Amino acid sequence: MGRFIAFSPVKLPVFIVVSISIIFLSLININIPVYLLIFAMLLSPEIKVAEVPGRAVVIRFDDLLLILMFFTWLFRTAFFKELGLIKRTPLNRFIIYFLIVTYLSTFRGNILGNVTFKKAVFYLLKFTEYAMIYFLVVNILKDEKQVNIFYTLFWVTAVIVIIYGYTLLLRGERVVAPFDEEPGSISGYFLLLFGQSLALSFLHPKKWIRIFGIIVFLSLLPLLLGTESRAGYISFPFVLLGFWIFFPERRTFVLIMSLFILIIGIIVIPSKIKQQAKERWLYTFKGSYEFAGITFEPSAAARLESWQIKTKKWFFRYPFLGAGVTGCGFIDSQYFRYLNEIGLMGFIVFLVLLKNIYNFLKNLLNKSEMVYIPLGLLCSFLGLLIHALTTNTFIIVRIMEPFWFLLALSTYRK
Repeated sequence: MGRFIAFSPVKLPVFIVVSISIIFLSLININIPVYLLIFAMLLSPEIKVAEVPGRAVVIRFDDLLLILMFFTWLFRTAFFKELGLIKRTPLNRFIIYFLIVTYLSTFRGNILGNVTFKKAVFYLLKFTEYAMIYFLVVNILKDEKQVNIFYTLFWVTAVIVIIYGYTLLLRGERVVAPFDEEPGSISGYFLLLFGQSLALSFLHPKKWIRIFGIIVFLSLLPLLLGTESRAGYISFPFVLLGFWIFFPERRTFVLIMSLFILIIGIIVIPSKIKQQAKERWLYTFKGSYEFAGITFEPSAAARLESWQIKTKKWFFRYPFLGAGVTGCGFIDSQYFRYLNEIGLMGFIVFLVLLKNIYNFLKNLLNKSEMVYIPLGLLCSFLGLLIHALTTNTFIIVRIMEPFWFLLALSTYRK
């Protein structure tokens, strides 16, 4: 062992020790690695492990956690027969269908020469990891105390991210997530927090948690503006709209409270931040490129042109199963990306999955004991659907890992 450590790269023995520790903890108490995973979703650094054409291959701590937890769970279910493998939920088969069509399209794209498999495999693993988060958390939920602990740690992580965001904002920098450089990622995460915080302020039985929800909601407003993410700006009103749609019995109260909180937020936000956000938004429509009678600045124009060019090149060439994941290059829209990568068949499966997530969350509003979790997530989901028009929302780790985690928590029933 001493010789191995002495002659190995530093990362390898550390990786092995951490892996063994995670497996050991998972066997003793599966909750402990989940605690780590909740923090790692937003606070995990990325380690560069290899290079493939066009990008660096990185691994995150949560990637390691998920893989080891999953295989440990398989061992536990094989050894303890009473645990069962995977609990049935209305989403299981649709998740599996989507994974199958995604893998099938990518393998086909690799055979046709469109896809570099070494590059695509990390995206495929990413999709699989989201499913693993959902299945693992759904399977280990046993009682309300456990759900409360998981949900509390989710908020502890959120508060850390909010504090980090303010350190950037006070330095005059764009707000991003820890260990990340893309404002679009954190704006999508903020949509999840907006939904959960507003749902807490409306529905939680404890007064101090309702106050906490209002404080978080107000604190998020300057941060969203500080991201300068136009996708976030467009999506935010749809989260508020969601509460008006899905909370009909208190629709007037929701409208008045939302307007009241927004007015307070607008008043307390420094004028400099509001001005920067306004300039960022107005800049979108300054330029010479015209589309549907509207002028756009160069980067927005390039995005619109890429949608047209890529669709003509790939969708009409491979309409059924697409060119495969990563086979079309970078497309900054989830819908156009999937339409070209996994074709009409995959795109329909994706839309069916989204529809069933919507139906699933809507049905939980009448069944869940902690109704604020599915209600907040449903409203955020409406915002994310808009966010995905100009961002690869349903691929981004810092949005999708918390999303599928909250979706799993929403399934809890006594």
